Amino acid sequence: MPNQLIIPFKHSHPVDIATPMKQYIKQHHPDTHPDAFKWDISRWESIRKDSIAETIHISKPPTLLLYHAQLVFILTKLPPDIDLEITYEPIFPKTNARSLTLKNLHYERVGVLCNIASLYCQLANQEDRTTTPGTKQALNYYQLSAGTLLYLVDSVLPTMQRTAGISLPSDQSLPFFRSLHLLMLAQAQECAWQKARMDNMKNTIISRLSMKTSMLYGSVISTIENAHPPISGMFSPEWLAHIKTKQQHFQAVAQYRKSMDERYGDAIARLTAALNHAKKAEEFSKQSRYVNKAVQDDVKGLLVNIQRDLDSANRDNDLIYHKDIPSLGSLPAITPADLAVASIPRELMDPAWCLSSASEQPLFGDLLAYGARVAIELYEDRRSNWIKEEITDRRRSLDKDASATLQELHLPASLEALNKVIGLPPSLLKKSEEIRRDGGTERVLTLITDVQRLADQDRTLLEESLDILDQEAEDDESFRDMFMKTGGPLERLPSHLANKDFTDKILRYREAVAKALESDRIVRSHWEQWRSTVELLCKDPAELEKFVPTSSRSNSSQGSVTQSRARTLRELLEKLDDTRNQRDQIVNKVSRMALSDSIQKRIAREATGIERWTEVKPEMFEDAISEELAKYETFKEELDINESEQDDILHSIRAANEAFLQSRREDSSIKERQQVLQSLDDAYHHYHEVANHLCEGLEFYNKLATVLIDLKESVKRWVDGRNQEVKWVTEAFDKMEIGSEIEPSGHIANRVTPVNDPYSGQFLSHPASADQLPSQQTGAIANLVTPVGASSQSRSMTAQAPMAAAVGSSGRSDREKIPSPAQDTGFNSSQSSQEPIASPWRSQKYDYNLSSANWEEEEIPQRTPPKPKSKAKIIDRKLANAEWEDDDMPSSKSKLKDTGKARTETPARSRTRGERSRIPG
Repeated sequence: MPNQLIIPFKHSHPVDIATPMKQYIKQHHPDTHPDAFKWDISRWESIRKDSIAETIHISKPPTLLLYHAQLVFILTKLPPDIDLEITYEPIFPKTNARSLTLKNLHYERVGVLCNIASLYCQLANQEDRTTTPGTKQALNYYQLSAGTLLYLVDSVLPTMQRTAGISLPSDQSLPFFRSLHLLMLAQAQECAWQKARMDNMKNTIISRLSMKTSMLYGSVISTIENAHPPISGMFSPEWLAHIKTKQQHFQAVAQYRKSMDERYGDAIARLTAALNHAKKAEEFSKQSRYVNKAVQDDVKGLLVNIQRDLDSANRDNDLIYHKDIPSLGSLPAITPADLAVASIPRELMDPAWCLSSASEQPLFGDLLAYGARVAIELYEDRRSNWIKEEITDRRRSLDKDASATLQELHLPASLEALNKVIGLPPSLLKKSEEIRRDGGTERVLTLITDVQRLADQDRTLLEESLDILDQEAEDDESFRDMFMKTGGPLERLPSHLANKDFTDKILRYREAVAKALESDRIVRSHWEQWRSTVELLCKDPAELEKFVPTSSRSNSSQGSVTQSRARTLRELLEKLDDTRNQRDQIVNKVSRMALSDSIQKRIAREATGIERWTEVKPEMFEDAISEELAKYETFKEELDINESEQDDILHSIRAANEAFLQSRREDSSIKERQQVLQSLDDAYHHYHEVANHLCEGLEFYNKLATVLIDLKESVKRWVDGRNQEVKWVTEAFDKMEIGSEIEPSGHIANRVTPVNDPYSGQFLSHPASADQLPSQQTGAIANLVTPVGASSQSRSMTAQAPMAAAVGSSGRSDREKIPSPAQDTGFNSSQSSQEPIASPWRSQKYDYNLSSANWEEEEIPQRTPPKPKSKAKIIDRKLANAEWEDDDMPSSKSKLKDTGKARTETPARSRTRGERSRIPG
């Protein structure tokens, strides 16, 4: 029976290579038809099918090595990910490892190399190691297996881990494969030790070989135990027990063989050490039921021999030699002799030789290499970025500079005002028509009305929620007074504490509405400022023309100078237009050149000059890319000249415009006309700003309405829960009074069941059922509220329990946050999250941004609520009959215009423990 370990195959399944490969060729090689590589795809599938067949035969290694060589060449043509899913089972399927599927051709190489190493290991295990030739052949196979794993660890695994794109499991880690590599070396060294025994070599040589074998097995254990992340769970239990047994076994053999060449004192020391190691090996083999029987027999035989020789040596030394027995540490260490080396197969080191020796053609040899394809894409990307940054963006920047300069100088509006004695500028007519189509004044007035209506609706919803809480607070006062008369305690939060989350939330909403109302007022004020001008802009061209002053040509010398300077200014503006046209032509020429430009032929030509088996990388074509991009530099130079010309023209325009304005400063009619035209142009922009602000207001109030409706419903549910709680306690109270006439006082609290209120989260007390209530005298009313034996716990849980239905686990309503537009309101969330708009005509900010109101997170300052001294209405209803003056915001010192229906204020238990202000109209 073999006494060495076997690396199992990594099992895989056939995959469909044709579909993803054809799709890849269509996408990345549009000039090539997939059918051109039909034979290559078919051959790939055939070789893979042969390689995953788990056949143990001397003819199998060339098949696997040939497939690996083809994969090496394929990866010079294709990227690792071609959307081909590859699955391999773990080496040890009964462990914690799981099958892994990756879209990575380097993962396929790892699987193939694992199976090559496994095949060599299993071929070695099949050899007859009782003969010298069989032992030598097993040694060779183990060295080839170790070399294959070494090649995997050094050359393939790092690339696979880098390109996998995910965190790989432990059985694909470096320590896992390195431990397998060391194991193959250890078993190869064991074969060398076995051959030395068969050749009857000296004890010293056998001892040194044994020591190296033990060290290699120890390295395997050390690598497994010190790996991070841990990999011990990736190995089967019999492996770990086997390796530990082997380590101690060969340590014992090394000392045992060395003792044969030592004198009696030294020999006894080494035999004692050998016996200790042999006993440890026996312990490992006995502790685990997984250790191979052949290994156990080897350990038992060694232990018998060591014990026999040690007894004989001790007897002779005691009777005859009387030598001192030194410690093992004082004896010379055994120098290990290393005969096993990792032998990497030539087919792995030279895949080109592998294919040529097998008369096999590389697959996809005519396909443009992946690195060359990446170089082409890199060139196209750099070209696009260069054109955008150096040509398109610069053109846009120069156009923007020219437009900004003309706008600053009010050109050509000032020239149009001079030339057109009758008629309006086309730009103004176009803006007037646009506003009329948009609805003009009627649209703004409608929006103002709609905004005010929605604001009133939101205030009403807030007031209704407050009214519901007011009524509940009054009922709670009455209920609490009833229990105070009985003298019993009431384990129930007062309304001003129980509804604090709702009142805090309503205060935050009121503050947000107040800010929005202030913004509405600013917008309306701004609209009234520009309303008359916008109404004028909404008129027909004929009516609009009547309101614009006309200009006439002056016959004075000042008028002649003005006309002369105006002509000079027009000539400069025409030159500026010429520079713009030149820039447009430059951009068009660059775009046409880029459309017809292709570097593919040059890259393909240079790629063919690269050694065939060399991995083609994009950086190999940097010189070609730089040379091709250099031909676009001429356009950049043309744009530089154009920019210089525009700077000179703009400088001249500024000087000419200053001279032109100087000559017109005394021309009152032209100045008046220019001011009116400018005012109409400003009215156009202010119209759109006001309309946009009002639309934002509509969106704000619509969103807020959805939130306030949900808030109102939450308040209702909470109040219903509080009322149900009162009902339960009241019924229990009534039943207890009836029972007191029949039965003497007892412990009714023991018959009262604490119930967790689903609305408030408080523990209530009510009878378990009506027929279970005993007759009882009065005097134990407190037990209806505080159950005997559970009062402290109930009070603790009452203080900690969340308001389950209305407030949620955090103490606030689950509907507290405004729902996202995509879920509830139908508005565009990107609009509602914009920064507040700063209007140019004022310093205030028009703010409809819900987030800026800090409804959810900002803590609103509250006054310390005083304890109520008497029952009273929660709301001062004087405010209900009051009217807010103008549009002032509510505050602690708001001025009210009393209608005569006010009544005396009485402090009461309420949400704010004070006067509640109404939201202004």
